[in-house]
Amino acid sequence: MTLLLIAALLIGATCCAISAARARKKTSEDAANAALRASEEKYRQVVENANDIIFIVDPDGYCLSMNRAGRETSGYVAEDPRGINLKHLVVPEQVETAFSQLQRVLAGEAVPSFELDIISKAGKRLTLELDVRVIRGGSLSPR
Repeated sequence: MTLLLIAALLIGATCCAISAARARKKTSEDAANAALRASEEKYRQVVENANDIIFIVDPDGYCLSMNRAGRETSGYVAEDPRGINLKHLVVPEQVETAFSQLQRVLAGEAVPSFELDIISKAGKRLTLELDVRVIRGGSLSPR
């Protein structure tokens, strides 16, 4: 009888220790997730409030996101869930150049900065200097 009681107490203590370890693990995971969310928000604010135009384009040429400077300069806001396509943003005579440069970058080539003209939603022709890099797995490609 005494042995059973001791065994039961030890098992109970082990369960409490395991529960405490799980609680500590859960707390540290929660803290890590909160830190990650704070970091993501900080960088989102940096990008959104930059004076330079920053946009993300998919391999098909759709602008998936554009920061405030880009939206204000171009006048475009994503009406299509995929965003505006470069062929509708870049002046017609430079569309082929835009896609050629995009393919070079996607192929891993280090493409130097280049200029492209766009037509804003208001019809104004604007010249942009582009510095393009690939994002793979959440990281920018090196220069």
